[in-house]
Amino acid sequence: MKRIIPGTVLVFLALICFIANYCTAETVWGDLDSRMNAGRIEYEGVSYRPKKRLTTVLLMGVDRWEAEADSSYRNGGQADFQLLAVFDESAQTVTAIHINRDLMAEITVMNLLGEPIGTRMSQICMAFSYGDGDQRSCELALESLSKRLNGIQIDSYLAMRLDGISELNDALGGVRVTLDEDFSVYDPEMTAGKTLTLTGMQAEYYLRYRYDIGDGSNASRLLRQRNYMESAKEALMERLDESSSGINALFDAIDPYTVTDMSRGRLMNLANLAGHFSILPIIEIEGENIVGDSGLYEFYPDEDALMRVILDTFYDPIV
Repeated sequence: MKRIIPGTVLVFLALICFIANYCTAETVWGDLDSRMNAGRIEYEGVSYRPKKRLTTVLLMGVDRWEAEADSSYRNGGQADFQLLAVFDESAQTVTAIHINRDLMAEITVMNLLGEPIGTRMSQICMAFSYGDGDQRSCELALESLSKRLNGIQIDSYLAMRLDGISELNDALGGVRVTLDEDFSVYDPEMTAGKTLTLTGMQAEYYLRYRYDIGDGSNASRLLRQRNYMESAKEALMERLDESSSGINALFDAIDPYTVTDMSRGRLMNLANLAGHFSILPIIEIEGENIVGDSGLYEFYPDEDALMRVILDTFYDPIV
């Protein structure tokens, strides 16, 4: 595995879907044999078989990590942003499933030496925190999400530290958005109803912050993240129209903030594939946000709706 490889999270659709014309690389797919041999399932009287030729990548935005300063475990930060990208060669589509950070899931608990000591139910963003802030944290997050999605296979991960947002945003030349909420407590220029091109810390306020903004909920922040991704696609296309070298500058800007188990060649190949595939609308899992006994938000998905997302994305009905 390799540490700190160029990549991104928050504008996944922008980078993965639109740099294709500038990239060539090795062929990359998930373990086809394991997918073909995976068990069939039955749901509401219908039998399903796993789809073939899928590649899945978990993309994460992490609030911080301390791996370089402190090698202890249980200090990895939280994966506040998670997007599961599914590349389907047969259908030639890319599906993105936006994962609520407060989704309640079984996560592995580690002691300070990095030894697993059990599991507990918690917000899925916390799975990352029990690792080393590096590859082990990413693996724990991937494991937790895979189990919550009925054991579906997730092939790879890419995480970006969220304090790299401003660098990413500025490398794109700024991203233009309309503010549905008031951010003036952080920046007097960011008032509700205003349309502006975000620069520097403004992008971080827009994507990361939620306290003292609107209703303060993670649901509102998720919506802002989706709006930003859509606008970022346009910003990147403008950069690529100017010069193909712009993508290299973008990679350079975010390089210090990322960790992945993918080689650069593999990452570039995914971009190439996505550039030729149809990009489907981002999927939001239906469910209910409540305030738990701890006073923190907890998200409980509609289990039938979640199962439908899993079946539609990862299985074919047997007819």
